[in-house]
Amino acid sequence: MAKGCIQLSSRPSISNTVNQVPVNHVARVVVACALHPAKTPLGVAQVTSHPRLTFSNTYPHSKHTVTPSPKYPTRPGAPNSKAYAADSAPEKEQHALMPLYHFATSDLPGDTIAPEMDDTNAAISLRADAEFTGEDLSSGGYLDEGIMGNYLAYLAGIGFLPLPEEGKGKALPKVEISAEQKVALLRVGGRGALV
Repeated sequence: MAKGCIQLSSRPSISNTVNQVPVNHVARVVVACALHPAKTPLGVAQVTSHPRLTFSNTYPHSKHTVTPSPKYPTRPGAPNSKAYAADSAPEKEQHALMPLYHFATSDLPGDTIAPEMDDTNAAISLRADAEFTGEDLSSGGYLDEGIMGNYLAYLAGIGFLPLPEEGKGKALPKVEISAEQKVALLRVGGRGALV
């Protein structure tokens, strides 16, 4: 979604919430639940963002690579996405959401409703884990601008996103990706692969 917003130099005006947390928070929940299960027999541990940010609040972080993105209306039918897809110039990169074109150009607000999860079990396990980690992370985590900036810097470093134009928007944090890491990424495949 972030790459699609960068390619369009705009973002959808959607008030739906996004359940997005940093990967290290997910890892902490997994370990805490394994060591301190909230229920016996095992219960389900949901991971949810606190606070729950909206699409409109989450994807302005594309300002790391472009000037602050204007919002575009999602009805009728995402005109920016349609115009980008219709431009068949050979040097133009395929839009990141092209595999989901029908999704991105239809009822985007209706199709992006994330359920509100009950993360009580995860919070109980994280609270119990604080005895060993020294940190009580039971209040949850969320993807803030700094973390999103690190993710965007990494994606630009491996060639998945364009580097920001000099003097436009916020500068990306410095991320060092060694030659050895790039060679290793060529063997990974999928989303983790070097572009």
